[in-house]
Amino acid sequence: MTSEQLEAARAERMRHNGHGTLTFEDARTWIEETGLCLFLPRRQFSSSVAPSFVEAVAGKRDETPDPRQIAVAEELLVRMELADVAVRLNLQGQPGEQPDFVVASWVLPYVYALRGDRDWRRIPQLTGSRAVSPLAVQAYKLLDQGDATIAQLKQGLGREVSEAGVVRAITELWQQLRIVPVIAAPGQPAKWQLLKHRFQKAIAEGASTSQVTAISVLASIYLQAVIAASIAASSALSRSAGGSQSIACGSACSRALAACCHAATRHGQYRPSVAPSRSTASASTGAEVVTPWPSR
Repeated sequence: MTSEQLEAARAERMRHNGHGTLTFEDARTWIEETGLCLFLPRRQFSSSVAPSFVEAVAGKRDETPDPRQIAVAEELLVRMELADVAVRLNLQGQPGEQPDFVVASWVLPYVYALRGDRDWRRIPQLTGSRAVSPLAVQAYKLLDQGDATIAQLKQGLGREVSEAGVVRAITELWQQLRIVPVIAAPGQPAKWQLLKHRFQKAIAEGASTSQVTAISVLASIYLQAVIAASIAASSALSRSAGGSQSIACGSACSRALAACCHAATRHGQYRPSVAPSRSTASASTGAEVVTPWPSR
């Protein structure tokens, strides 16, 4: 494949070819085939190939999409969330309701395996590697009683708590995959909901999935989604896939996930037009890279 053919194939896969995902069914098909993508294109990822939801909806590559394009993408995302097709994530911990990543519901277990708490039934802790602030723990306990907006949480946490403090607490919980925003319609304030209340099966599956398996799946499908972005990326991801199930391994993949926007294929349902084998060996390490779809 020549460089021109590669760029053309990527443009088609990422919808940078003038054919945007302008309908709900188009958007649903694209996110389910892509698995995981950026919401907005990010300049810090300019050296890596990564699909973004806003660009796919617009049908073109644009590092600075205009507000209208973002609004159209947001409307489609809200509809997909209400249909439990997609989930908005905040892996980098930026305050606000706008996600940095969008994940298809079927790939959520793999992301949770890397970023979530294995003991998902317990409340967030004040100490340890996943420590959160006391205010975040209080917010979590309130949300365990029912969904709430920022304003409702502020009222429940006490008048001495500022709205900015509530937003910081919510951001801590969202980044750790403890909660997700639920938006009834574009422009309406989000109601925050415990992830375990909405996606209990997915997070239970993720908690029992090894980091090595999750990394292998996401790495394999990321490379397919961007049509083998580069030999260097392939080697780096293969090395991660072949590592141990240590905290360092999980952290490395978490950074790669946030930096490269790994994608995955629909587990047991979606099959690409050319089905790869169930496992392949890394040319650089010999480590097996597991793919989650069955052979034809």
